[in-house]
Amino acid sequence: MENKPDFSIRRLIIKSRHSKEESREKKVILKGSSDENLVEIEGDAELVLKELMEENSEWIEIQKKRILADFSSLNEEKVVKVYNQGLLIFLKQQYRLFTNDQKSGQRIFPSIMKSRDYLRQQIIAYTFDFIQSLKASKKEGLTPDQALKLAYLSYRHDPDVLKKLSAKYPKIEKWILKQILLQHPSDSEQFIIDYLKTVDELIIKYPEVDLGVIHQATLGYFDPVTFIENYLKEVERLLGIYPKVHKSVLKYAALYFSDPEKEQQFILKHLKE
Repeated sequence: MENKPDFSIRRLIIKSRHSKEESREKKVILKGSSDENLVEIEGDAELVLKELMEENSEWIEIQKKRILADFSSLNEEKVVKVYNQGLLIFLKQQYRLFTNDQKSGQRIFPSIMKSRDYLRQQIIAYTFDFIQSLKASKKEGLTPDQALKLAYLSYRHDPDVLKKLSAKYPKIEKWILKQILLQHPSDSEQFIIDYLKTVDELIIKYPEVDLGVIHQATLGYFDPVTFIENYLKEVERLLGIYPKVHKSVLKYAALYFSDPEKEQQFILKHLKE
């Protein structure tokens, strides 16, 4: 029988997820170095984590084997490193949430974070969501690296975040939602709302531009209008140089090759064909 920690404390998990939601709502800032208080919290958490690992060593080994079986290209060292990094950010988020109304450099040590029991509960909560996120990612078909990054972001996202957003925004392709979750974790849903608005505006402004180009411009660039304008200019330039090459090839080259030499090699390859 597995020596499994008591993750049946539903209230603990729900409370942890509520704090994540509150951090998003209050726009808790995670940038910046750790102050003395946070350094002390991190040190205490390291000791508590060590205790939990010793108490639940058999269960931990089983989980590691399952994760590595599901994502064979990952290795244990990488998974453990990412888990530890995410846990520290999760605790940093808790600390910044408790001191959100205080000035940087003048934060008062939250008494609750001096409690080893509290730290123990938070570590268990993050661990639960980290593992559940990996399981959900396996079902959703994420790549190993995508799955690990999403699990790392368990300090922001709940394990079923992709499933929920897919149901809420069925018209958005899943690969786009994955990209948004991974690249804009601080407020993914607000980004989706802004993204949909921008896409609609760009479709009206550039009816001749392929939807894929509009999606890429909106997702990956701060100024999608400038990106599209430059893309259209590059397509026209290439049409003048390679009139015998199919326009779809030139569009692809203009969109995906920023290196002129690689762009040329790609086009010449198709010209020979």
